[in-house]
Amino acid sequence: MLSYAFVDAFTRVERQEAIARLRGAVAAAEGVIVDFALFGAEAMRLTVEIAAGAVPRLAAALEASDVHLFDQCAADLDRGAAQPSSRRPVLAMIHVAFTTEAACA
Repeated sequence: MLSYAFVDAFTRVERQEAIARLRGAVAAAEGVIVDFALFGAEAMRLTVEIAAGAVPRLAAALEASDVHLFDQCAADLDRGAAQPSSRRPVLAMIHVAFTTEAACA
């Protein structure tokens, strides 16, 4: 049973716009942001509480927001989503690096 998920991701979207998109992705999965931290202009961390059945929606909403999950994180979320759902919420700790095209090359 998935009860805690670590999600590492990056985005090339400008920081303020990326933050707005992250909030929208959490809302699309009917999640609640329970904690967050900004790490300068380089990264942020969100801790999100969502229903177990909403994990696939969160992953899809992040990708649709140009927040790209690293392959292992996406696979872990897929495995968790395939497990029988629980009434317990899932806490997802989402780390997002803000990057530029040059930094990804």
